[in-house]
Parts: sequence; C-alpha cells; structure tokens
Amino acid sequence: AAAYWPFLILPLIVAVYLVFYRAKVAETWTYLGPQLALFLLWLGGSALLIWLLRSKRLPLRWMAAFCVIWLTADLFRFGYTYNPVTAVSDLYPPNGTTSFLQADPEPYRMVTPPQGLAYPPNSSLVPRLANLSGYEPGIPRELVAYVNAAEEGEAVRFERKLQPLAGLNSPLLDALNVKYLVTSEDRWGEPQAQGAQPLVEAWVPLPQEMLLTEVDAGLQRLDIPLRGTGEVTVRVLSADGNFEFAHATAVPNESDPGGWTSFFINPFPAEWGDTFMVRVEGEGEVGQRADSLTAVHTFALGRPGLVYEEGKTRVYLRDGYLPRAYFVPRAIVADDAQAALTAVVAQQEILDESVVLELMGQARPPALDHAAGSAQIAVAESRLNDVTVTASLDQPGFVVLADAYYPGWQAFLDGQPAPLYRANSVTRAVFVPAGEHVIHYQFRPLDFYSGALVSGVAWTAVLALLLWYWLRGRKTADV
Repeated sequence: AAAYWPFLILPLIVAVYLVFYRAKVAETWTYLGPQLALFLLWLGGSALLIWLLRSKRLPLRWMAAFCVIWLTADLFRFGYTYNPVTAVSDLYPPNGTTSFLQADPEPYRMVTPPQGLAYPPNSSLVPRLANLSGYEPGIPRELVAYVNAAEEGEAVRFERKLQPLAGLNSPLLDALNVKYLVTSEDRWGEPQAQGAQPLVEAWVPLPQEMLLTEVDAGLQRLDIPLRGTGEVTVRVLSADGNFEFAHATAVPNESDPGGWTSFFINPFPAEWGDTFMVRVEGEGEVGQRADSLTAVHTFALGRPGLVYEEGKTRVYLRDGYLPRAYFVPRAIVADDAQAALTAVVAQQEILDESVVLELMGQARPPALDHAAGSAQIAVAESRLNDVTVTASLDQPGFVVLADAYYPGWQAFLDGQPAPLYRANSVTRAVFVPAGEHVIHYQFRPLDFYSGALVSGVAWTAVLALLLWYWLRGRKTADV
C-alpha cells in the first residue's frame, strides 16, 4: 500500500487547491476542468501500470515498453501545442526589400543600425543576407574593437548586439564590404529646390488654400510671396484638409521686392504621400502675390544614396565600399593586434592601396612598395566553409578577402598550401604572385576534428559495451 500513497495524496492536494483558491471562479473552472481531468487520467494510468506490475499481471519485460509509450504520449500531449512548428514564411514573409537585396548578383554585406531598425538582429539570416549587424553571445574581440574604432565609441549594445550608428559612413566599414545601409529612417542630405506650385495673378487676401502636388519626400521649406503686417502661419495638411502634418509661422519679408518669405518645417517622410493642402493664415493686411510668378516654391531635403524603398524601409547604397575580394600592392606588418588596429585606423582612407598584416605564425611576406597595377579579382564560389577566388594580376601583391579571419581557416594557392594572414585586424589576406591564380579557402578547425575524434571514441566504447552485455546475456541464457 505504501507504493500507492502518492496517487492518493496528489488528488487531495488538487482538491484543496480547488476549494480554497480557484473553485469558486466559473471562468477559471472552464479552463481548469479539462486540465484536471487529463491530469487525473494520466495519474490513474500510471497507478494502473504500477498495480499491474506489483500484482504480476504485467511481465517486467513489458513494463519498460508500456512506461515509454505512456510517457511519450503524455509529453506529446503537453508539447505539441506548447512548442508549435510553423512555416518560416509565416514569421518572415517575402517582401520587396528582401527581393531587392537578394537580386544583387555581387557579394556584399549590409548594415542595420539600432535606430530605424529594419531587420531585428539575426533575422536577416532567414533570407540569407550577409549583415554586419547582429546578435551574438560571443563576438570576437578583434571585430568589436574594429567596429568600435569605426564608431569612435561603443558599437555593442545590450552587451551582445553589434549595431554601429555613428560610424555608418566610416571607411573601416567600406573595407568590410558593407555595400548597403538598410533602415526605416530617412537619411536627409542638403536642401534642393524641388519645383514651383500653382500660379496666382494678383495679390489676394488671406486666408488662402492651395494644393501641392508631386511633392518629394523630405519637404522642408516653403517659400511664399507675402506682404502686409503681422505674423503669417502656414499649415500643411492632408490632401483632403482633414489632418495637419506641420505648421510654421513667420513675418513677411519686407526686404524682398517680391515679398518671398520662407517657412521651415520638419522634413516629411515618404509614406506621408506626395500631395498636400497648404493653408495660409495671416493677421492684419497681408496679401499673396505672383505677377506671373508661382504661389509657392518648395524645397526638399535629398536622400543621397537611396536606391530602394518600400513602405517604411529604405535601402541606401554606401559610397566607397570595397568588393568582397580585392587587390592591394603594399602591406604593413604589425607586431600585435593592438598595433595592427592602430595602423588600420591611421590609414583607413587608403585601405584599397595598403593592407595591415599580422603574421599569425606564418612566414613574413615579401616587401612590396609599388603602385597599383591591373588586377581582376572575382569570388568564383562561396559556400559555408569554402570560398574560391580567382585572380589575374600583372604584378605581385596581396588579395584581401573581406571575410572574418578565424583559427581553422586555411588558404591554398593553385592547390598548394599558402600562408594566410590576418588582414586589417579582422579579415584575411594571401600573397599572390603575378599571373593567373586560384585561391581556395577552407575552414578546417582543429577543435572540430578533436571533438569529432573524442565523440567517435566515446560512441565506439558505448557500442562495444552494449555488444559485450548482449554477448554475455546470450552466453548466460545458453547455460
């Protein structure tokens, strides 16, 4: 009887819970009722299995099988809704921005800053877009130091998220093959005269309303011809006049013969549309004039580098980015990681002409000091642990691959092992003679093979032990 006491006390605990805590709440009982019924069902089934075993109605060799089946059924009943499985496309549906980025045939990286976050950290892995920004519990210290140097501050946020912001235009990011900036924020440039709006033919009293059409994103300034005394307020409304987006107040410019007065507002995002109603309200004797001029001149802030936008997402092309693989004619050898980073920062404007190398136990490369010649570099094939680069050079130099240097990467030049240097603190470089060559990179980390060896030995030992027990059991049965 002692073996059955848990099956008696558990229902008692449930009963006390129902009576003193939740039993009087009908809404709660609607949820708890079926759950408690299932609990009692599985509890009763477990008690039945124990009773069958103790009463010798169930052979011991069948008990283990029934227990496994019973536990599997119980865990499946709990887990199949607790850990749902759904299609990736339900969480990350295809969109125009992803399609645009995937259509670029050139190998590249992008960056997504923390402000105006378009891709939450690591979500760009789903469409297989290479992103400098991301979430990583263990970020290599060399990469953190490098991006911090570009940021001129701290680029790691919440201890684990690498997301540069102030350094988005740094040449250090150019050397990492960062081609696109993807954000949900507009990045404004200098004001640009956009165009002229509706004609008026004489001074007319205020207030007046005018419709602005074909307005570019970044609308930031309205010039309107005014005369009179007192303040004038310009309100920018939705096309139907029901919603106000911005307003500005100014005094008519009496020093300008045409009375042109400038009104400044915060720049408009693209999703606000391109057609607006402008309402001009004034105090005192104020008029509006054209005399063969236009009623409004509009000025918008440009968005330099904008190559694609969809909804609130903008894709900007970063000027000056370097290809994923490129040639440099000169190299500087640094003694340690700190000296290398210092040298990289010092010559960040000419990283397409000179590379900073750390030997990492490799032979010292030849000393070169000549101008860049003709070089054709291409990434022929790129897989998870293998990258192939072709090079056609008219002079010797260094081929830099803007991929992370990490222990375990090996380089082969025309099929023969070649020294692989850490380049510019974080990437890889190989010395290549003049001529036509193929450079093959392979990731073969020693710790992986060591772990595989240990796992193989352990599995062999387990299988040998199981075989020994099986043979021993057969021998005992024969006796």
